[in-house]
Amino acid sequence: MHNKRDWSIELMRIIACIIVIGCHTVPGPISVGGGKEYLPSRIFLKCFFADGVAVFWVITGFFLFYNFDYKQRLKKTFKQIFIPYTIYTIFIFYFYKIFVNHLPFTEIFHYTKAEYVELFNNIFLLYIPKYAPHLWFLVTYMILIIVSPFFLGFAKKVTDNAAAARNFCILLFSFLFRFLQSIIHTISVALIQPK
Repeated sequence: MHNKRDWSIELMRIIACIIVIGCHTVPGPISVGGGKEYLPSRIFLKCFFADGVAVFWVITGFFLFYNFDYKQRLKKTFKQIFIPYTIYTIFIFYFYKIFVNHLPFTEIFHYTKAEYVELFNNIFLLYIPKYAPHLWFLVTYMILIIVSPFFLGFAKKVTDNAAAARNFCILLFSFLFRFLQSIIHTISVALIQPK
């Protein structure tokens, strides 16, 4: 079966891409005598180009449960997002010191147990790597896919007031996930602290 593309959605994706590129290329404030001066035109452009990723999230939300097959969605997310994310995270973990701090290549062999625990947390607990904060949207997307059956089940149960159910799910998940992340992080840090 051939899937037809909705060109209005494709146009929104193109616009969102341009906005994301604009967000990362619009110049910031001008340094003047040790301080920063904000020009109104630059502030306008920063605001104009601020929400490209939000457009992608709206598109994702629109299609999230269309022909929903959780097992297939997990496989696709694992292959297309988690594996490249893991490879990149490991690569940047080992070479960040060399590229950014201009340290010798041998520095890749001098990591502490705490740094390896942090790498593990970044990959398997889906923490956002401190040396790659631009990957936040991948982490958020993977979490969304993992918990999507919860959202779908809750939405099916609560059909009287879908907006309230949706808002409740988002808030509940946000608090629970951050709480769980904090607990796991605290435990992992406690385990590697010297006695």
